[in-house]
Amino acid sequence: MALLKSFSLLPAPPPSSKSSSLSLYTLGIVMSLSTGLANVSLKYNSVGFYQMAKIAVTPSIVFAEFLWYRKRVSFMKVVALTVVSVGVAVATVTDLQFSLFGACVALAWIIPSATNKILWSNMQQRENWTALALMWKTTPITLLFLVSMIPFLDPPGALSFDWSLANTSAIFVSAFLGFFLQWSGALALGATSAITHVVLGQFKTCVLLLGNFYIFGSNSGVVSVCGAIVAIIGTSLYTFLNTRGQSLKASSSSSSLLDKKSRFRKALEDLRASLFNRFRSPETPKRQQQQQQTHRVCGPTVALTFNFFVAISIIFMNKWVLKNIGFEFPVFLTFIHYVVAFILMALLKSFSLLPAPPPSSKSSSLSLYTLGIVMSLSTGLANVSLKYNSVGFYQMAKIAVTPSIVFAEFLWYRKRVSFMKVVALTVVSVGVAVATVTDLQFSLFGACVALAWIIPSATNKILWSNMQQRENWTALALMWKTTPITLLFLVSMIPFLDPPGALSFNWSLANTSAIFVSAFLGFFLQWSGALALGATSAITHVVLGQFKTCVLLLGNFYIFGSNSGVVSVCGAIVAIIGTSLYTYLNTRGQSLKASSSSSSLLDKKSRFSELKDDEKNLLEPYGSDAV
Repeated sequence: MALLKSFSLLPAPPPSSKSSSLSLYTLGIVMSLSTGLANVSLKYNSVGFYQMAKIAVTPSIVFAEFLWYRKRVSFMKVVALTVVSVGVAVATVTDLQFSLFGACVALAWIIPSATNKILWSNMQQRENWTALALMWKTTPITLLFLVSMIPFLDPPGALSFDWSLANTSAIFVSAFLGFFLQWSGALALGATSAITHVVLGQFKTCVLLLGNFYIFGSNSGVVSVCGAIVAIIGTSLYTFLNTRGQSLKASSSSSSLLDKKSRFRKALEDLRASLFNRFRSPETPKRQQQQQQTHRVCGPTVALTFNFFVAISIIFMNKWVLKNIGFEFPVFLTFIHYVVAFILMALLKSFSLLPAPPPSSKSSSLSLYTLGIVMSLSTGLANVSLKYNSVGFYQMAKIAVTPSIVFAEFLWYRKRVSFMKVVALTVVSVGVAVATVTDLQFSLFGACVALAWIIPSATNKILWSNMQQRENWTALALMWKTTPITLLFLVSMIPFLDPPGALSFNWSLANTSAIFVSAFLGFFLQWSGALALGATSAITHVVLGQFKTCVLLLGNFYIFGSNSGVVSVCGAIVAIIGTSLYTYLNTRGQSLKASSSSSSLLDKKSRFSELKDDEKNLLEPYGSDAV
């Protein structure tokens, strides 16, 4: 959520009030109790006993909503909820394994769970909170109370746990699923009600039980299956009653809406004339476009820092997946990365968090197809190069990308680089070459792949940078448009660059978790790289990549005491000096541009004020009513 907020994708909260502030603290506390006690209950009790405890949440919600909001439930709904509860009790009665401590935890969980659902539903529906904004406000409070619960409910020794890559990956996959569970639950509570959300949870239990019985042939027993069927019948009855009540409300409100429409139409006609006078100024569209661009473009510092940390993580993660786990399918790994990225962007689009693309044109359509192709080549060949070559040789091949970008941008856009910047880039390249010269392990096939990767990589960076800066694309909108094209070309590359047998790989939980962590990092790498390219330039992005290499090398030498050799350390220091020089030249050039543009803007303003005074003098003899 902090990433979404830093890139202006988190919805703004409503105006704060005393009631909502008190509700926020209450919600944060009951969220920590509800989630924490639920996980403790799952540890000490069976899933059946956990579901049985959920039955008590339904009457708790009905009673609490009556006390707080005087909300009544019809007799038919009470009958439907009773049928659901009885059905779930019968369906899970064969799996009631629990301990005394676990049963006490389950009982203590009921009240916070009911309060949690009620507050989530009512704060979204009555105080106009969105799901993500409410999650952002309450999560710090929840974290504080969870920390205070750890000494009382968790056994000691969490820090001495075996934090291997497989275990850590599985925990982080669980954390990602936990975020989506909280988000989807908040959306469901905002769209329906607390009771409906509980009924949905009980419906899921019954569907899983029947699915295991009919599809996988698990012997759940006739009593459990009959109970699940009864619960589903009760859920269907409750859904029918809810739908009928909503349709009756809609028909009664439509008649009053027609009366309001006539009054609103008259007010709208009065407002239209004032809006026309306000927005007819030619400066207004420019000002709106500048404001839109300010919200759209991420700052260079944030984008480059984000890309810096993500890129370091994924280089080591991909190397681990390809070497230690033995997943010898680099192009298929890239394909998984883009599939996960496409699914995540589809989720953002379904919740209206994906920015809209600019108006399409022939040039941007051609650029989209070209970008999709070179993206597949650039990312796919990079992973193949990491498989067959060492990280040092991979970084050495990156040096050739810099002159390729300079030459290509001169041919395509007539963009020139100053002599001092050429000197700085040369210093960086020489420093990286010296720093990585001791780690040049490669094969003939790997060297050919690395050479073939240079041109697509340079083209990829140039197109990403220019399409965002010249055609007003945002990073996520451009990723959404180009990912299907990239996936198509990656599929065509798999038979030529990957060995056979990807589907027969050992897809254990540990291996799959590591691959999916790599895929999530791949999405963030693509996003952060696109943001960095949109905020800076293609050459700056390459220099950042070489800076990362030198920082890693020096960090291993000074912090972990790895023997990289004096030559490598000196080369890394030289490269960092060159990077600092390039950064200084870039910053000075931007400040000079800003000062020149501000002076020209002041001249335009003075000329505009003179014209305005002349117009006023011309109109004065006729009186103010002449206009």
